[in-house]
Amino acid sequence: MKTVICGVGNRMRGDDAAGPMVIDELKKTLKDNNILLLDCEHFPENFLKRILDFKPEKLILVDTADMGDKPGTFRKIDLDSVKKQALSTHKLPLTLLVNYLRSKIDFKLVFLGIQPKQRGFDEQVSGECKRAVKNISKEITEMVK
Repeated sequence: MKTVICGVGNRMRGDDAAGPMVIDELKKTLKDNNILLLDCEHFPENFLKRILDFKPEKLILVDTADMGDKPGTFRKIDLDSVKKQALSTHKLPLTLLVNYLRSKIDFKLVFLGIQPKQRGFDEQVSGECKRAVKNISKEITEMVK
């Protein structure tokens, strides 16, 4: 199944770096022509053409999300249920990006949210988030096999 995995987040804002860090981990182990790994940083809209040209059957988005959970918790969530402030580091809401892509191609969406501990400018990534990055990378690897 053709799959695009997008890591979204700002590497300069503590745990918000988790999405791109997941892509870093996956690049070490996932080598498959049917999988496109994209470190979208905090501008996922800049990757619309690459995603559309790849024509994925599945789109996996990984980003921090304020789910009210313990820091480092990650889970599949409904993108529409994420609190608005969870997506505030992005120029464009992920829901708008997904809706645009859906108007062009048909795909299954999986949104994996990671509860951040800290997202302040120039903060370090928390230990909880680093562990979540390792675990979510393993889960994604299993998901795409």
